[in-house]
Formats: sequence, C-alpha cells, structure tokens
Amino acid sequence: MYVLETHLTQERNKVQAFNDFLVFGMMAIGSFSSGQLLANYGWSAVNLVVYPPVLLGLVALAFTSFARQPARLRAVDEFPEPSI
Repeated sequence: MYVLETHLTQERNKVQAFNDFLVFGMMAIGSFSSGQLLANYGWSAVNLVVYPPVLLGLVALAFTSFARQPARLRAVDEFPEPSI
C-alpha cells in the first residue's frame, strides 16, 4: 500500500514489479534456506533461527500499537456519557 504512494504515477508499474520481485525473491531464498537448514541440522536449528525475527516483529507491533494509543486518546475532546 505505502509502496504505491511514494513515487510518480508513471513509475507505478516499475515500482510494483520491483516490490514483487523483492518480496517473492526473499520468499524463495527463505524457503530454500529453511529446507537446507532442516535437512542438515533438524527442527531445533530451524526454531532457533525463526524465533528472533518473530519476537522482533512482535515487539515492533506492540511498540507501534502502544505508541499510537495516546495520540488517539488526545484526539478526543471529551468522552461521551455512557447510556445504558
């Protein structure tokens, strides 16, 4: 989504093609390397390699979620009274 908003309109196809190349190229590299890792070292090595990026992604997700929350609360002038 953000990739399509950072360039000129006439560059849209080239930028999308380059983005797709990077995404699917990294996917192929990851798939082949994880297969080799599994075949040579077993599941424990695959788990050791996978956990740090997953944890880093979860930390980044939590950080961005909590960083945006105060801004959302400040944007509200007053809270409506609950009606039951």
